[in-house]
Order: sequence, then structure tokens, then C-alpha cells
Amino acid sequence: MSQAPNTALIKQFVEETIKLAGFGDLPVEFRAQYQEKIEMALLKKIGVSLNNMLDDKQVVSLGQFMEKNPNPQPEELMSFYRERIVDMDEKLKNVLRDFQLDFIKNSATALQGLK
Repeated sequence: MSQAPNTALIKQFVEETIKLAGFGDLPVEFRAQYQEKIEMALLKKIGVSLNNMLDDKQVVSLGQFMEKNPNPQPEELMSFYRERIVDMDEKLKNVLRDFQLDFIKNSATALQGLK
């Protein structure tokens, strides 16, 4: 992921995650709403995770960056993080993997509760 998380890639990742969790046969309309909520949760997880990777000085820099750019483009924001987080791409892959594993695990637990 050399740029900002691509919307199409996020959608594809979430679709795959839903299928792996055993929810591939949901009705189309419900699935679209469900997928949108999961995408939002994933983007929030990515943002929180990236912020947690910053040290105190970098958090201050982020605040200053946001003051100067109240509505930054995703590419600008990812560039900010990439300049400050060592091995960010690898760490981001781990965030995605952990999100997917947690989702699948929690889905399996929820499905067990329905039986």
C-alpha cells in the first residue's frame, strides 16, 4: 500500500472478509448496508492504529498538520504517516490481517450463538 488506502481495495478486502466469515449469502440490499458499516469500521481501525504508532512529538505534528489542512486528501495524510512511521506498509498489513481475523472469529462466535 504505497498510497492511501484505495476505496476499491478496501471494498474488495471487506467483501473477502465477509465471505471468509460465512456471510457471503446475505441478501444483496442487507449485504450492501452491512459491508458499508464494516468498511467504516475498518477505516476507523486504520486511523486509530496509525495514530497509535506516532510518538508524542509526532502527535503534536499531526495536530499542526490538521490545523493547516483541516480536510486533507487521503494521499496527503498517508504521506504524513509514511514519513513518520517506520515500516508503515508492513504495519498496515498487520492491522488489516488482525481486523480480518477478529471479524471472522467474532462472526463465528455470533453464528454459534444462533444455533
